[in-house]
Amino acid sequence: MADRNLGQQNQSSKIFNGSNPLNNGTNPDDLVLSEIENYIYMILFPTISFMGIVGNLSSFMILLRLSNLSSFYMYLACLSLSDVVVLSIGGIYRWLMMTVLSFETNGPIVCSVPFAFLMLFSALSAWITATVSVDRYIAVYYPFKVNQYCTRKRALIFVVLAFLLLLAINFPTICYEWNDDNSSCITPEFTNDYCLEYINYIDLSGYVAIPFCFICIFNILIIRGIYNAATQRRRLTSVGHRTTSIIKESTKRTVKVLFVVTTFFTVCYLPFAVASFYGIFYGKSWFQVKEQVPLADAIIHTAILMNHAFNFVLYGVSGQQFREDIVALFCCRRALSR
Repeated sequence: MADRNLGQQNQSSKIFNGSNPLNNGTNPDDLVLSEIENYIYMILFPTISFMGIVGNLSSFMILLRLSNLSSFYMYLACLSLSDVVVLSIGGIYRWLMMTVLSFETNGPIVCSVPFAFLMLFSALSAWITATVSVDRYIAVYYPFKVNQYCTRKRALIFVVLAFLLLLAINFPTICYEWNDDNSSCITPEFTNDYCLEYINYIDLSGYVAIPFCFICIFNILIIRGIYNAATQRRRLTSVGHRTTSIIKESTKRTVKVLFVVTTFFTVCYLPFAVASFYGIFYGKSWFQVKEQVPLADAIIHTAILMNHAFNFVLYGVSGQQFREDIVALFCCRRALSR
């Protein structure tokens, strides 16, 4: 295939480093939007990212210890590490590019590689969240097979396989040959078409649509299973039969955490899904959507960043054991024995 210049790398650089100035500040409304956007990227992003990195690293230490009890916690530990990478690249590194580096370098090291890995780990976090729903589905419907299928080893194998698959999908977005002034990437025609035409569909389906469907389907099945078990238990109790719940209390507690995390994931990714469907339906590129809808880029990235940053808060809100362990960790006391 003949080589040709790919403007996508310059465009992805702008996505990665923040939005473009609006009409050079000639319009008062544009000046206000520019100030809001500048506040979001320069102050809100690094603040959320720093809090999220500290929280996720703390969560990882606690969840890794809890993974001895269930594969559920192993998945959440891997999710915490994936979120740390997203926050480090998408929040802290982006902020450094806008301040310390000041857009002076546009080469492959500071643009395409971090951008590709940002997409990779964002998708990995989404798929881990979806897989947690499958894991709890097995725990609810097949409690006697939990020791066989819901293990730390199987959880790690899935995360590694998902990482390798997503790496292959995002591989073409990494640039390996740049022109003389490092302003654009020289790529084969297939890679150029992949980045400009197909990546939007892959992003929407791989990051949001398919994981969202998994989450909805298996969460609904989990709710149905818990409801049926509770109904059966009440019926047997009402006729004087002694019964023990097949669904363990520990499983119910992890399901509670699951519902909180997946609901937050869905809410945070809604702006991205709406903008993507809008662009596909009307045949508009991501940059045309940004121009037509002010602050769309900043709102979407802020919502996604919050999803990666605040999971540790959700664990604390929905899990008593996690709250006790996080307090013990920050108070420099030994965690309660189990």
